[in-house]
Amino acid sequence: MKAIKRYICLLFTLFFVYILYRLILLLNDQNGYCFNQNNNNNRKSTIIKNITISATRKSFYQMEKIFQSKQRFEANDNDDDDEDDDHTGLNCRMDSECFDFNQCPHGKDLRIYIYPLDNNLVEHTSIIFRKIVAFIRQSKYYEPDPKKACLFISNFDTLDRDRRSYNFNKNPNYSSTMKLMNDGRNHLMFNLYSGSWPDYNELDFSGIEYPKYSILIKASMSYENYRPGFDISFPLFMENHPDRGPQQLNHPNNNHFKQNNNNNNGGLDKNVETVNADMIKSTKYLMVFKGKRYTYGIGGETRNSLYHLHNGKDILIYTTCKHGKKWKEFVDERCDQDNAEYDRHNYQTLMKNSTFCLVPRGRRLGSYRFLEALSFGCIPIVLSNSWVLPFNEIIDWPSAIVMADERLVFQIPDQIRSLSRFEIESMRLQGIFLYNNYFSSIGRILMTTISIIEDRINIHWCRESFLWNVANKSPLTPLWIDQRYNMNMIDAFPKYGISIDQQQQQHRGFTAIITVSRVISYFQLNKFLRVSLLSSKFVRKIIILWSLKTTDVFKQLLHLQSIHPSLILIEISSSTSTTTTNNDEMKHNNNRFICCYNHSAIKTDAIFHFDPESNLITEEIDFAYLVWESFSERLIGFSVRDHYFDNVKNQWTYTSKWTNQYSIILFDAVIYHKYYNYLYYEHIYSKNLNGTLNLDEECSGLAFNFLISHIIRESPLKVTQRKKTISGIGNTLFDSWMAWIDRKSCFQKLIKLFGYIPLMKSKIRFEPLLYKDDVSSMRKKYRKLEMVA
Repeated sequence: MKAIKRYICLLFTLFFVYILYRLILLLNDQNGYCFNQNNNNNRKSTIIKNITISATRKSFYQMEKIFQSKQRFEANDNDDDDEDDDHTGLNCRMDSECFDFNQCPHGKDLRIYIYPLDNNLVEHTSIIFRKIVAFIRQSKYYEPDPKKACLFISNFDTLDRDRRSYNFNKNPNYSSTMKLMNDGRNHLMFNLYSGSWPDYNELDFSGIEYPKYSILIKASMSYENYRPGFDISFPLFMENHPDRGPQQLNHPNNNHFKQNNNNNNGGLDKNVETVNADMIKSTKYLMVFKGKRYTYGIGGETRNSLYHLHNGKDILIYTTCKHGKKWKEFVDERCDQDNAEYDRHNYQTLMKNSTFCLVPRGRRLGSYRFLEALSFGCIPIVLSNSWVLPFNEIIDWPSAIVMADERLVFQIPDQIRSLSRFEIESMRLQGIFLYNNYFSSIGRILMTTISIIEDRINIHWCRESFLWNVANKSPLTPLWIDQRYNMNMIDAFPKYGISIDQQQQQHRGFTAIITVSRVISYFQLNKFLRVSLLSSKFVRKIIILWSLKTTDVFKQLLHLQSIHPSLILIEISSSTSTTTTNNDEMKHNNNRFICCYNHSAIKTDAIFHFDPESNLITEEIDFAYLVWESFSERLIGFSVRDHYFDNVKNQWTYTSKWTNQYSIILFDAVIYHKYYNYLYYEHIYSKNLNGTLNLDEECSGLAFNFLISHIIRESPLKVTQRKKTISGIGNTLFDSWMAWIDRKSCFQKLIKLFGYIPLMKSKIRFEPLLYKDDVSSMRKKYRKLEMVA
């Protein structure tokens, strides 16, 4: 008997270990999923795995829809056992015949070709479609030659295909079938609205038969018609959604939310969203909803039942029956009272002051309210069974929203009251992070869409789910992670540095970069190198970029290098050895902004740029580096400038006046993470090869400020009271005036390039402990700073 009992116990133990092993495999499969790379034989098992993993997070109704989709998929597989080709397009995946990978070589940047738009087509295109085309044409992905392109966008505007819509395209020249290259393979088809009254058929494009092999990028998509790993679920947004943004401005007339519309760019509206920095706040209400309810037709059941949740205290539900032309024919006993209460409350005020915001489905599955709730820091409660949430392929939505079941509306109050305060704040902060990173503007939405397709094509660049959803220490400042720079998440990127004790052995210290591109005095440079820089305990390497012809100063630098061969490295521009100087070549070889991220001699994360005539002392350099260690994602510098809104010219303007606030750090002395050199090269320098910007020293420094503020949504930081770090020997008043003119001109060009002002203002200045305090100087660590004028 004992042997039998032991044998049974052993069987149970083995069974438990096997179940645990299968669960670990499933979790790993979910976390590492980037795109569907399974073949036709194992596609069914992949669907079952995804259903098992998501069953705990998605509503039961959605699970039913997924199982129905699975059964339909299996039925189609059984019908097509003897036929390899898919003639319906319903089973399209990236690894099927629906996508041509021969157009997209691995390891190369994605290129997008846009079909030419003639005057007749432009007149019948929507504003959003023109914005999409304009954004891609201005991006690094645009390719004018279709033979070199990987993806294609048709000149047919398919965004609004609702026959009753005001923006419905009724162009008679649109044929029922689009004539596209390669039967529509590798083509992107954008759609926000499809179907019309009364059934709102999801795949009804009102007379246009969309190419079955095209990637459908669609809002309000259901699991029933969604092709996983091929189609992309698009967010629903309005025409006045910001082109680029969001940004924080100190405009005198700005309180919380403002949109600025200009019609100066080819007829396209330039919308810039301004968001209040204090979005994370205590809220007055638990849950709110204000919107239309349908007394007839699709979508009416859910919204008509919401009034039962209203308690007049912390749960406020306000609806109106005024919808459509025939609403008076279908009024019920509550319409008069609902319409009266509806007009007494402000829509945005309710959302700003609530913890949760109901997002019920409308006529279609998606709703504008989804992005609006995220933008206000309100946690969405989604009531739309079978809706494929926007970018669900990469975003872990259960960490930021509440997914409720339309059939269990009355359980919602108990469900959200059971959440802890920590869970609520975590969801709210994650929602703000997701909105700022992926949905805050049309530009970010398009970049996210292209990045998803790029990850599907380039497997070795594919980002894991963790990287798409990870928020920084401050969720209002999402950092753009590009794995092409470095696959090591821990060591390579700002804000993800290791502890100070480990940094002392590996990444601590800085590399000094000094660019000599003008005639200078060797006395000042020698004094700075010998007395200040070489005396710093944090300097690991000094790289001097020499772009002048050989002079006595250069020979003296070679002598100094022979004394410190392990510390000093002199790099000479190849153009200096020729009789004729090629300015473009010199800028490329000795550009301090693009030389550093992959330089073999740079082993530190910190890069410290100095002007060759800098007069900083050692204590200032060391103190600036220690500040950078605590804020490795920021630009840290000494000389600052600002920008302001000129009411006379009606534009933002660069200013060199010294005030109590700043938004720009000058590159005469600045320290930052070398990861930003890579981003600058990839997204500013490489895009400017056609010469849109004159990226000289002055303009490159401004472009660097724009780029980093655009990425991290934080201001630079100033250290010490010093206003100027250059001795001024050899610089005339005319030179300073010309530099100021160049910066003002470059500032306006950068605004056009970015589409808005990403710069953030700050009044913070870092000083050492006990700075100028009336105590003994022996107690002060940086006592010499007080003697600096």
